[in-house]
Amino acid sequence: MTFASPEAAYDHGIGALQSGHPELAIKALEYAADHDIFLAQFYLARVFADNALASTDHGRAFALYQTIADEHADVDPDDDQRAPFVAKSLTALASYVKSGIPAIGLQPNARRAAEYVRHAATSLRDEDAQFELAKLLLKGDGIAANPQEALYWLSGLSKKGHTGAQAFLADLYWRGQHVGRDHTQALLLITLAVENAPASERVWIEDKFQNIFCGAGEGVRQQAQGAVAEWRTKYGRANDDRGSRDGLGAIQPRTVRECSNGELVTSGRRGEASATSNSTPAPMPNSARTFAPAGAGVMQGNTLGFGLRDAGQTTTSPVR
Repeated sequence: MTFASPEAAYDHGIGALQSGHPELAIKALEYAADHDIFLAQFYLARVFADNALASTDHGRAFALYQTIADEHADVDPDDDQRAPFVAKSLTALASYVKSGIPAIGLQPNARRAAEYVRHAATSLRDEDAQFELAKLLLKGDGIAANPQEALYWLSGLSKKGHTGAQAFLADLYWRGQHVGRDHTQALLLITLAVENAPASERVWIEDKFQNIFCGAGEGVRQQAQGAVAEWRTKYGRANDDRGSRDGLGAIQPRTVRECSNGELVTSGRRGEASATSNSTPAPMPNSARTFAPAGAGVMQGNTLGFGLRDAGQTTTSPVR
């Protein structure tokens, strides 16, 4: 296969990804990446990192992420369009370094992984990296435990609408871990999270929603429902379509859930019944998925999916 230019190869590769044929994108992206098309390196790494594809090659994915980190870690997040992609690469790289890759002799190094995450979170101000950093700080995993700093990140992210942080903080409030037990605050946060949960994180967030919703009394539900409206007024921001950025938002089958007493649990997502309603949610039709969704948080798996806009960047103009 020949290409008129590296840019043409990149466009061909992205077109294959967008049409649901990641395997066909590899040659084109490899050609573009070899000619220093930055985004080609990034998306090629994602193809190799996807555990659902026959082309999975974590060694090559690691090498690509490492190259991006080595060459662009000092990008200016205020003045460089590559910054969001560099941050995602650092966080993915951290996942590999944390667990190691026996096939290429990469030994686990939790401290080094934490350094990558902190750089992406603080220097590049990436919200997903800030979420991962908060979890590391709570556990003291490769970094000195600092629950106070972790809660700072989780609280700030929750106010910005980060669904993972909202769900995680909701669980802490529900269990009274690192914070005072507050079931109303827990139901408030998990309701906000489940409304806009992206497909890649929907299952674990809905699991927590079900647990909290079913365990909450009627008084807690009413208080949380009122608090949701107040929260949106104070902290609401325009929906950034996190739930459909990976191309799965409209085709994922929905599960009808119920509490142990038979009470139906709605998902709480926009366009469906309220979290405190007893209406039965309409499950979405089953459909074959185009891309493999990510696990619950980048650090919990190397399958990252292919949200072509998930770093806040369109794909029509390659960034060198």
